[in-house]
Parts: sequence; C-alpha cells; structure tokens
Amino acid sequence: MMRKCLGIIASLLLFSCSNWLDVRPRTESTLDDFFATEQGFQDALTGLYIQMKSEDLYGKSMTMTTLENIVSFWDYSPESVEEALANFNFEDAKVKSVIASIYGQAYKVIAGANSILGEIDDRREVFTKPGMYELIKGECLAIRAFCHLDILRLFGPIPSQATDANILAYAREFTKEPQLHVSFSQFKEYLLNDLTEAAKLLAESEPQWGESGEEVDAFLLNRQARMNYYAVKALQARAYLWFGDKDLAYKSAMEVIQSVSSTGNSLFRLGNRNDIESQDPADYVLRAEHIFALSDSKLEDRYTNSFGKGNIAKGSNKSDLLETLYGGGSTDIRYLLLWTEVTGEGDNIGETKNVLRKYEETKYIPLLRLSEMYFIAIETGPVSEVQGLWEEYQIARNISLPALSEDAERRADVLMQEYRKEFIGEGQMFFRYKWQNAVSDDILWIPNGIEPVYVVPLPDTELIDNE
Repeated sequence: MMRKCLGIIASLLLFSCSNWLDVRPRTESTLDDFFATEQGFQDALTGLYIQMKSEDLYGKSMTMTTLENIVSFWDYSPESVEEALANFNFEDAKVKSVIASIYGQAYKVIAGANSILGEIDDRREVFTKPGMYELIKGECLAIRAFCHLDILRLFGPIPSQATDANILAYAREFTKEPQLHVSFSQFKEYLLNDLTEAAKLLAESEPQWGESGEEVDAFLLNRQARMNYYAVKALQARAYLWFGDKDLAYKSAMEVIQSVSSTGNSLFRLGNRNDIESQDPADYVLRAEHIFALSDSKLEDRYTNSFGKGNIAKGSNKSDLLETLYGGGSTDIRYLLLWTEVTGEGDNIGETKNVLRKYEETKYIPLLRLSEMYFIAIETGPVSEVQGLWEEYQIARNISLPALSEDAERRADVLMQEYRKEFIGEGQMFFRYKWQNAVSDDILWIPNGIEPVYVVPLPDTELIDNE
C-alpha cells in the first residue's frame, strides 16, 4: 500500500487551502504556481493539519475509537468491528478495512509534508517574513516524524523485541517511486534526525509565547494547535522513551515541563478541578496542559452523535466503572467530573450508558499533553529529582498515591494505572501496553481467554508491494 499511497496520493495532495478536502490532480505548472508564494506554503501547511483531523486518523480512529476499542475501553455489540478489535482479531475483514484506512491516511499526511519539504529549499526566496521559512519547514518535519512514530508504534515491533529486519517505510521524499521498507534502526535514525532538525529550525523561529502586547501575524497565533517547538521536544521525549533512551527522554520532558513564556510564566501547567468547574463550558479536556492539540470545529457535533447518544460508552453501572478504573478514588477529579450517564439512542435506545465527557463542548483533540511529560520524567529520572513532580501531579488530580519506588518495574506498573486514568479516550493506552509488553491480566476489560496482539499486521497491499 505504501507504493500506492506515495504513487497515487502524490498526484492528489497539492491543492489550495480552500480546496484541501476537494482532492483533484494538479499539473506540474499549477504546482509551480502554488508554491510561488509564501502564502502558498502557509496554505499547504494548514492543509496538513486538516488532513490530520480526518476521522480515519486523529479526528477519531487514532484517538477516540479504534485504538480504544483494541484495549476494550468501550462497549461493543456482537459480531461488530469493535468486538473484533477487542479480540485482537486483525484478520477480520472489517478490521482490515479500518486499519488500512488509518495506514493510508497517515502516509497521505506524510506525502503532503514531503511535497512541501521537496519544494521549500529551492524556493526560499519567496519567504518575506523573518523566520517563516524555518517555521514552516520545522513544522513539516515534525508532522512527518509524528505520523511516522505512530505508524511505528502501531505496526512496528514491540520495542524490547525489535531486530534489525526491514519493517516499514520511512518516506522522506515526495515521489512516485516505491518507498521500500527499512530496518528498525534506520527508521529510528530517520525519525530522530527529523526531530533534531525540526527542533533546531523552530528554536530559531518559534514566536514568543506571552503577553507582549505586539501585533502578531494571524498565522502565528494559537501555537498549541501547531507542532510548535515545545511539541517537538515533547515528541522527542515520547520517541526516546519508546526507543529506550531514558536519559534523553527525561531531558526532553523536563525542558517542556520547565518552559516559560517571554513574561516568565509557565507555558503549560497541569489542569485541576477549578479548570473544569469554573468555566462555561466546562474545560474537561484541560486546555492548560495541551502542548499540541488539533483544533476541530466539527468535534462538538461528533461528540454529540457518538458519546452523547451512548454509541461510545462503557457499561451501565457507574459505580462499578469508577471502582474498576479509579480504584474507588472518590476524591479524584476524573472520578468525580469526567463521566456522566446518558440514555442511549438508536441501537442503545432506553439503556443507561456511562459516557466520557472529555470532548464535551470543546473543539480540541489533545495529541501531546503535559501530564504525559510528567509521566515520562517520573519514569526516567532519579527518584530524588522527580518525587516532586509526582506530588504535583497528585495535587492536580486531587489524589494520594504512595511515594515512588526506586525499582523501575514497580514504578512502571504504578504509572500504567495512571496512564489508564489519564488518557482514556485519547488513543494512548494501546501504545503503553505494547511498550511494556503487558500480559492479559494487566489489561482492564480484556475479553476472557484473549491474549493481546501488539504488532498490527500491515494492510495486504503493503505486504504484496514489499515482497
């Protein structure tokens, strides 16, 4: 499928910002016109974020639905695709279709990033605003790395079991030529190189965060909805942890945690009960800790039609749900505020359903959050240095947990429980289970007799193309 994605999609992805969803071929001369101005590059970059919001990618499958169904976070009907996912039945025809859509959409975004990267150096003269060339190139490299890392985490090997066999394509060019699979070590090198270059470019061009009072170009606003410099550092922390480089994971996570604005205030902070209860609408998604989140104006309608109608839900007994997920932590703000009961509609008509409120009345889908940086730092740093972070996290969530253990495995097991509480509905738990190579006993709600399968098979066409 990779060959087809970069062969067919290569001829489809470049179109003006207003027509990014109206996919149609363009001639070479049209492409020349499109990238003849700084505005053209800005429009193309905006288009990448639109593509990332696709329901086949981070708008739904990679956050709220498919990845959460794999780890049994949501209820399912008999013989449904959700049941097949919960059973890790990746040979089911419906599952294959869903997985192929995720794979194709991820490489579509990558192809779009490569189309920009393939032109930007030769057209540097079209950039008139200081730092705009560096910012656009840096964001494109970061988006390319972001999607590739998730492809690796989904389709690649369990990190502790990785060999040097060829596994996946790391697409670095916008071309119709086949992009063949590379080894795990080569994939890792390409990805980390992209992040290193992106960080360097964005360090030079990242707009000042803070109340400067100066007029700001509209293209530079709302940096939390873009792959900004700190999002790159957060992604580095996530990647280094995946690859087992704990020292660099800790260093990158701490840079984000300790980041400050031009006015000296912390750029990000852990959300708390007051964020939810004092705002109208309530801030269930905790915007204060978003390092990178997609802004999607259609999210409220999507929430109403899925969660709001009980189509994405977990059980009907709220006390049982909260006891299982939070261990009866009645003071935990997530226990108290993040769940509600609705009366189902459609196939669930009349049934009481427990529904997550995280995406209620918001347009933001968090992809990198400060709490993850806390967890990475807590997992990888010396206990003497990170016990304070552990306590800050507990204060924010209004919980009380034992002091951190010096034993790495015990610390990982405690954090696994917190990952479940923290990231339900965000598509992160499958990756956490995979990173730890967790057994079935560690997976809440896994169907009886089912063993987890952590290496998702590639789409059939991709296997054929790389034989």
